Amino acid sequence: YGFIQSLTSKLSKEQERRTWKCTLAQTAVGGPSSENGATVLLSKRMEGEMLVKTVGEMIKIMHYLKHLTLPHECKGIDAVRKELKQIQEQKIANAIELSQASNEFVGTAIIKNFKPGSGRFPKLRQYATLFRERRLMLDQYEALPATVLGKILKPQARMADVFAQPLSEHCVLDEIEEIGWLPVLQLAASFESHLVTDCIWTCGLT
Repeated sequence: YGFIQSLTSKLSKEQERRTWKCTLAQTAVGGPSSENGATVLLSKRMEGEMLVKTVGEMIKIMHYLKHLTLPHECKGIDAVRKELKQIQEQKIANAIELSQASNEFVGTAIIKNFKPGSGRFPKLRQYATLFRERRLMLDQYEALPATVLGKILKPQARMADVFAQPLSEHCVLDEIEEIGWLPVLQLAASFESHLVTDCIWTCGLT
């Protein structure tokens, strides 16, 4: 644990300074024939013994993560709920005004996704504009996907303009932008079980 704590402390400073993102095991591990959960789910094999084993492993991970959280880190939920109340009363709608503690409580999901100018969602809109205006140098295999993304990521674009049998009328990004980031914090602060509120080492499970 001491090594992990030291590594995380040093790495987090470099991540913040260089705007890096370091992710472990986001893709399959174990060789060319290995699969991750998303692959199994898409192939419709996430059932029976496979489903039971997957859920069991997730529960086991949560128990391990609980032991990584130090006693003085367990009461973060109180500060988050206090800030959430202030946000709701003042109707703050800008992700930049969110405290670091509350952002970290949701796995930094708010700032990295919603922050104007540099968040993932605003960046998607920016890249879509570049794709539509053909301002990027793309090879022959990138041109078609870029054209499609440029269309579908345009505000209020219709999914039917790209897909023959769309599952929804508009891109989900429109809905995300309309709802905003506040529900993310509201959901995180709504849990009561100490297994959730006392565990800050979420490792992306938030």
